[in-house]
Amino acid sequence: MSLTLVPYTPELLEECLYLFMSNTGKYFSEVEKDEYQGFLESLNDEKPYFLVKQGTRYVAAGGYALSRDDTVRMTWGMVNNDLHTQGIGTFLTQERLNKIQAHFPDKLVGMDTSQHTYKFYKKFGFKMLSRELNGYDDGIDKIEMIWQSENTNTITFETDVQLTGDTIYLTPMKEDDFEPLFEVASDPDIWSLHPASDRYKKEVFKDYFESGLQGNMCYLIK
Repeated sequence: MSLTLVPYTPELLEECLYLFMSNTGKYFSEVEKDEYQGFLESLNDEKPYFLVKQGTRYVAAGGYALSRDDTVRMTWGMVNNDLHTQGIGTFLTQERLNKIQAHFPDKLVGMDTSQHTYKFYKKFGFKMLSRELNGYDDGIDKIEMIWQSENTNTITFETDVQLTGDTIYLTPMKEDDFEPLFEVASDPDIWSLHPASDRYKKEVFKDYFESGLQGNMCYLIK
């Protein structure tokens, strides 16, 4: 069945809240419901928001808005929890990116999501900038991501610059640095008092390492 994008109207408030509640527990915290409803009630022409309709059923929602930092933020994207992995999220994400490129072709696109969905957005070219453990609620991390089109005019970080002192020097981190770094980071005692106390595990440290690598502004201290 085909999918269509429908602009949000106040009459669709309950449809959006139903989509939100279907995703609470894993993807959203219940404490975010009031924030989401407030967001919906504040929508205007400068903050487009849409629902995805499949037949007579509303199956997803999401929007975007120009932020004060001059980036465009992807806002409150969600798919009915019973309909994940059916291409609906891909349709919603691509439609939003198409609209953003049409209206803001030279802007960076930012978003925050959780550890459960960030790999989905990586498929579109979003890169992880940071990860805050339990940033939304217990068990739901907050991951900041960024995306840019070929037309985006940004300042490129010079990755070949080394900073040298009398006893140490800083050098930009590279992909090949993972194994030697993990050899040190795999000691559980290093993280025992850290909020991310499981970062000694390879898969957890890899996410942390990649967030620094993708941000393209991370140095090693030697």
